[in-house]
Amino acid sequence: MPEFTIFTFGRFSICCDEREITPLPRHGDTLCQMLLCQPGRRASYSWLIDQIWPLSEGDRANEYLYAAATNFRTATSTDLLLTNRQTQSYELAGQDRLWIDADAALSLITQADTLGRATAEALPLLEQAVQYFRRGRFLAGIEETWVQARRMHLEMMKERALVRLTEAYGQQGQHVQAQTLLSEALAQDPTNENLLCHLMQTLHEGGMTHQALRAYDTFVKALKKAGLEPAEATTSLYRRLKRAPRVLDLSALPMSTPLSLPSSSLAEQHQEHASQARETTEPLLISAGVQEVQTTLLPLFSSAVARGILQAAGEREGVTMDQLRRQMLQHTLGITSAALVTPASAWLHTEMIERLARAPRFCPALDGAVECPAR
Repeated sequence: MPEFTIFTFGRFSICCDEREITPLPRHGDTLCQMLLCQPGRRASYSWLIDQIWPLSEGDRANEYLYAAATNFRTATSTDLLLTNRQTQSYELAGQDRLWIDADAALSLITQADTLGRATAEALPLLEQAVQYFRRGRFLAGIEETWVQARRMHLEMMKERALVRLTEAYGQQGQHVQAQTLLSEALAQDPTNENLLCHLMQTLHEGGMTHQALRAYDTFVKALKKAGLEPAEATTSLYRRLKRAPRVLDLSALPMSTPLSLPSSSLAEQHQEHASQARETTEPLLISAGVQEVQTTLLPLFSSAVARGILQAAGEREGVTMDQLRRQMLQHTLGITSAALVTPASAWLHTEMIERLARAPRFCPALDGAVECPAR
């Protein structure tokens, strides 16, 4: 474990054994910060002098630099600041002795890339990297020219880590986490079209296409106020999602054990076997389906408020009430659209829908017909 740590995201601080060192006097902290912005944590005497004391010349400037280096070494009581007389430069010790959050974040991203950025193994690495980045802006409060290049690079890597983390969440089926992360990032950087596009795609994949389109509309309004227009790629994504089929996300509903459809009804590929499938599967599939839906889904329809929410959800998603009922039936019985590939199985699905509509206690109010009887 390194003896010293430096936190550069947010408030700058140097810690020794988890104890913060008091502010370094007379440009000691500035010298350290400037070295952190340079490749290899190294910079020449002449460059440092030009940045800190541009109006000083000769021996006086060298004395100032030497005093700043001495102040840093005195405050840290170590040789973390190395002198290379051959190259006339100063250099900070490496990560094994002087741990820096910015370098740690970049290392985690590299490790995640090696493992495969959307894999389960990479996910905790990306989470930790994003956690470092979210502490704040790199060297917040410093706006000198020497900090800009390093800050820009870290902002780019922050966005890359965030996008890759949302991709990893998506691969693991954690769409809510991905949506939350992107929404928060876009709130901090409201004109970032890259984040917007990833958010729209993530919302769509999570069954929230209407929210994706709403996010685009809000984004465009903000751009227009600034006299800007969205990029063509962003507009194309919006048009594509607007044309895409919308499916209501029913992941929050209780999921029962999928019914095992008899193999005879699923194996036959021709219409002449449909009648045999009806005879062998109708009593099992339809009776079980009616019972399952009555005991699992009907509590959701027992109030006018619940029915209103379901109807509003269907209208918002552009789904008819019949389509909504079919989606709920498929979810409850564990029947996916991929399973309904034969004439026989398609008939069974249609027949179950009709039986459920006529079944005792089934609520026709889904179609806006009548009120459910009070119990």
